[in-house]
Amino acid sequence: MGKGQAMTRILVTGAAGFVGSHLTHFLGQSTDWQIVAMVRGGTAGTLHRLYEHPAWEKISDRVRVVWHDLRSPISDFVSQKVGSLDYILAVGANSHVDRSCQDPVGCVEDNVNGQCNLLEFARKQKDLKRFVYWSTDEVYGSAPVGQSFLEDDRCKAGNVYAATKAAAEQLTLAYGNTWNVPFCITRCTNIIGPMQSSEKFLPLVIKKILAGETVTIHSNADKTVSGSRVYIDVDDVCRGTKLVLDKGVNDETYNITGAEEISNLQLAQMVAEILKKPLKYELHGRPANRPHPDMRYSTNGAKLRTLGFRLEHSVADCVARTVQFYLDHPEWLA
Repeated sequence: MGKGQAMTRILVTGAAGFVGSHLTHFLGQSTDWQIVAMVRGGTAGTLHRLYEHPAWEKISDRVRVVWHDLRSPISDFVSQKVGSLDYILAVGANSHVDRSCQDPVGCVEDNVNGQCNLLEFARKQKDLKRFVYWSTDEVYGSAPVGQSFLEDDRCKAGNVYAATKAAAEQLTLAYGNTWNVPFCITRCTNIIGPMQSSEKFLPLVIKKILAGETVTIHSNADKTVSGSRVYIDVDDVCRGTKLVLDKGVNDETYNITGAEEISNLQLAQMVAEILKKPLKYELHGRPANRPHPDMRYSTNGAKLRTLGFRLEHSVADCVARTVQFYLDHPEWLA
């Protein structure tokens, strides 16, 4: 950085969550940027993800933690704490499908009202280079066998969580068109890695296998075929997101896509093999907590690859690393 040149500043919302905390640490280690980490806490967020990371001491002098619940507008006081920004990375969300089925209105307040309040704040930023909205592959709905969705394919959300993310995408498009908020949208496949909330599938499987309990695995209605997902290592996700920040084209959407589609049953079997414990499981096509689960999600990641994105981690390596993390830190399975 040249003498007198202003430091690049980025706001990361949801910085106490799984993805947000990894992104905060990745940006802290790979750039010299000043990072404003907006946190709320709650069901899935905890500051321990920031403070207990091995890199925290190296980056903490460039990270400002600001508390704010985006269900409310950003006040003048919080705005002063955040300061002027070059980038906004909108990661914070109520991201659990089961919870969105239990409390649909609360999910709308978190993901739609919250996005609108953040966009209101963004349009008042004078020198904002890019607002990246962190969406999900679930907005496309369930993918037919053999099909992988492109960024311009239609959205057909199959659950409340996905519907709120699609709605927030539309708000982002509207703010870009109406007030020239410079934005990109990312849609990521299923993410795995250390420090994920214990309600998510991989840590939940680890927890149940260790306890000798039965794992419920979503399937078709006949209970003959397990659902599948395209999994991706959270470290690869961080690199893909940074690429969109650096090289993305405003007003564009980018799929961040893993390389391997595996069934949820295969993932559970992989965990059981690593733990050297038996897998007790039940295929369930209509679980009470998610009455009509999508069978598969799949996206085409060619567009991001044109920016230079390449995966560095396999699913098998990520699962092994993640299982070991939870064995070493069992408190994260609570």
